[in-house]
Amino acid sequence: MPLAFALDHINLWLIADGLGWTIIDCGYATDTTRAAWEDILDRHLEGRPVTRVIVTHCHPDHIGLCGWLAGKFGLIPCITKSEFLSSLDGFRRLSPETLVLPSHGLPFRGMHDRIADLNVHHRQRLDKIADVCERPATAAQLLPILFERKLDGHQLIFAMGETIAHLNHLARHGVLKRIEDRDGVYRFVRRTVVARAVGTI
Repeated sequence: MPLAFALDHINLWLIADGLGWTIIDCGYATDTTRAAWEDILDRHLEGRPVTRVIVTHCHPDHIGLCGWLAGKFGLIPCITKSEFLSSLDGFRRLSPETLVLPSHGLPFRGMHDRIADLNVHHRQRLDKIADVCERPATAAQLLPILFERKLDGHQLIFAMGETIAHLNHLARHGVLKRIEDRDGVYRFVRRTVVARAVGTI
C-alpha cells in the first residue's frame, strides 16, 4: 500500500486462514488506502469471510485503518502488546527457514540471523542511552543522539516513538529512573547516578 512520505509503501498481508482470511496490518488511514482495500476485498476474497484482523504494532501505517477494516467485518482486532525485544526471542522457536513476511522490504528466510542483528542493534542503542543519561535528559534531547541524520516530519514522529520506547525499556528494567519536574516534563537518569547522589546527602 502507498505511503505519502520517504518510506513510500508498506506491505500488508491478506492470508488464507482455514475457511476465511486473516488481514495482517491495515495501512495508513487515507482515502487512497481505503480504496485499494475495497478493490482487493472485492476481487480476492473468493466468497470467504475475513475472520481476523491483526495489527503488529501501533505505528499509524500499521494500525491506521484497523477500526474501519475490523468494523467492516464485525471483528475485534488483535493488537500485539508485548515488548519488542522480548518478543523477538519467542521467534527463535521457529525454524530458521520459516518464510518471513516483513512490513517493509521483500519476504526472506534466515529469521535467526535477522533476530541476532536486531538484538545487537537495539542493545547498542540501549547502551548509548544509558551512557548519556549520566545527567537527566528528556526524550527530545536524546533523539538526535540515536538518530544522527536529518529527519523529515514523519520520520521525526517515528524516531521519537522509538526513543521513548528505549527509555521506557531501560526504566522498566531498572537501568534508568524517570523523574518528573515541576513543569510535568519527564527526564531520565541512570539509577547509579541517583544512588550516588542520595549517598552524598
